[in-house]
Amino acid sequence: MAKKRISPFAPVRGCNPARPGAKIAMLLTAAVMSGAAVAGFGGVLFICAAAGILAYVMCTGTNIAALPLCGALSFGFAMLIGVEWYIALITLVYVPMATVIWLSAKNRQSLSQTVLYLTLLLILIGGATVGVLYLKDSSWTTELFGSLYNAYKEYVTVNLAAIAKGYPANAIDSLVYTTIMMIPGSVTVLLMGFGYLSAKIFRLASIVHDSSAMFDFYRWPVTASLPLTLICTVSTVMAVSVSDTAVNLLATNLMILTMPACFIYGLNLIFSRNSRFRQSRMGRISLVLLCFMAFYSAGAVLLFFAPLYAFYNNMRIFIFSKFKKKD
Repeated sequence: MAKKRISPFAPVRGCNPARPGAKIAMLLTAAVMSGAAVAGFGGVLFICAAAGILAYVMCTGTNIAALPLCGALSFGFAMLIGVEWYIALITLVYVPMATVIWLSAKNRQSLSQTVLYLTLLLILIGGATVGVLYLKDSSWTTELFGSLYNAYKEYVTVNLAAIAKGYPANAIDSLVYTTIMMIPGSVTVLLMGFGYLSAKIFRLASIVHDSSAMFDFYRWPVTASLPLTLICTVSTVMAVSVSDTAVNLLATNLMILTMPACFIYGLNLIFSRNSRFRQSRMGRISLVLLCFMAFYSAGAVLLFFAPLYAFYNNMRIFIFSKFKKKD
């Protein structure tokens, strides 16, 4: 007996099928939001929302022809309201973003994995865009980055002069250089934020349309593996203790890259219902003290403690699993 084929664009398991009218309305909404974002209305928020909405429509079961149609509609709308064609191409970004979210939901990937894939996609798109601009006109691209560098250096010089007169020029150069070397990590974290926002809007759309069954136990938590928490912990220690400039910059970039996921995962471990802090009186007292310390340090204590606790929790689970295998 031949196996029944499942169409790749069939509804994702747990997702309620939507009516054709509702699908068309959501597809048009996503296209208009992306086109308006490029024109200056809503900005990145609209692009992320468009990706989340389109991803949900794909999960309800949509023909593949809907993807290029949505891209054409958003591009045409951006052109209609006066955006240059090469800028209007940005409206197409939400289509591959939605595809990544749809594939993640279909394959039951975690939120952390989904955000990782979205971040890699945005890095590839951004890198390809910069590469094309450089190949098209290298002098213009070089002048653009040079002018940005000079503008930032002038800004730092003026502000430091207002704080302390006679600030050493070499210290200013060092600060500007350090900031520039931290740009890769900072930009990547920013792209992670875009991916996270798109995924959460997709999650919100599934809740609104009563399709939460797509997610096991009605949750879609941020997780961090043992290697990730280990890298975060080691890089944080090196960033605050190593004086060598090259090593310090590398460690700082790694800390910036790994901190968000480890921080959110650690917070979930500390404050969730099943937290080990809630299982004893001493643990509850420690939790209250931690909250007081976080309040008086503007959250800095939690920023470093949460990833450290995430690493401790993962290491404890790893060690216990090894002992169980031996038994």
